[in-house]
Amino acid sequence: MGKDKTKEKNKENTAVLFNRYLWLLNTISSYGPISLKEIQDKWENSVCFNPDRKALPRETFIHHRKALQTMFNINIECDSSYRYYIDEMYEGSDGSCKGMRQWMLNSLSMNQLISQTKPIQDRILFEKTNPNPQYLLLITEAMTEYSVIELTYRPYGQDAKTRKVKPLCLKNFRQRWYVVVQVIADERIIIYALDERVEEIRKTGEPFKMPKGFNAEEYFKNSFGIMVMSDISPTLIKIRVTDEKAKYLRSLPLHHTQEEESNDGKGIIFSYYLIPAYDFKMELLRHGKDLEVIYPASLRNKIADIVKETVKLYQ
Repeated sequence: MGKDKTKEKNKENTAVLFNRYLWLLNTISSYGPISLKEIQDKWENSVCFNPDRKALPRETFIHHRKALQTMFNINIECDSSYRYYIDEMYEGSDGSCKGMRQWMLNSLSMNQLISQTKPIQDRILFEKTNPNPQYLLLITEAMTEYSVIELTYRPYGQDAKTRKVKPLCLKNFRQRWYVVVQVIADERIIIYALDERVEEIRKTGEPFKMPKGFNAEEYFKNSFGIMVMSDISPTLIKIRVTDEKAKYLRSLPLHHTQEEESNDGKGIIFSYYLIPAYDFKMELLRHGKDLEVIYPASLRNKIADIVKETVKLYQ
């Protein structure tokens, strides 16, 4: 079998395995506490994920159970009646387990929806997403095992580069997955998008230690998206929005520091404390005339300059 065919086969097998993890998590979340026999029966009757009606051996179940715990921090417990359930207490103070579980269940729901609605698929429109299950599974394995990975990445318009890196954390933003790594050669921290620019990722088996003091949540604390600018301090930012736009910001805050301050008669004022990097400026501009930056003056002027330059394009 050629190298390309082997690579495609590996991708296919990884995607199948990932979907099985999702299925098991969803089944226990939905029906738990549930016995192994009941899980096995549901697997044999799962048309979408088990069209060949193959059995689920106990050994396979144990493997999947361990994988969910070690790779995704999701713990499946067994009670005194030998019935399985998701341990809701098994999560960090930031609710990371709950967030991971919700993401996985959402992924499963999409897979099920796609599989079950073939007759009307042309009438169900999905926003294009880019995650490759092989990349996500391989990276989470490497993170769990503290194994160095070799990553080949081709930036747009540039030549591909291969680096040995430490996979520090994964982040999802705007339906795109990113991996934060530390380069072995020079200890730089780089953020890679897991999209078509990634040509290959493989585990080297070489062990690594996390950088002293690194904390994923703290690393992105002052960022809006995935742009981290360690040489710039966060600043207080205030915006004024229309009453209608305020409803959207209340339901989906722009940043975890968002606070609603007052209504000054012209609109609702919200404040933030973060670094106004490029991605945050683009987010502010996205809301058009429904959002006005009122503080600081430097950011207000920058946004105004961008708007003026944009207007020139249409004159």
